[in-house]
Amino acid sequence: MLWDGDGFLEVTVSSSYKGKLCGLCGNFNSVARDDMRTRDGRLLNDTWRFGSSWRVGGHRACTRRQERPGGISRC
Repeated sequence: MLWDGDGFLEVTVSSSYKGKLCGLCGNFNSVARDDMRTRDGRLLNDTWRFGSSWRVGGHRACTRRQERPGGISRC
């Protein structure tokens, strides 16, 4: 795992996990259009709803921050 402390996160996993993952980084099946699935398998096209669907600890644990300049939100 590589994190820049701000908005970039890179996760590298073995190819033995291909098609066996889920979550914020997708499902690792080489089909990008189906990566935004919720815990219960629903496919979303809204990034905020997708990210929120994987939230743990309730709403108090993770709150939405103000928009960054240029319209890029930071969480």
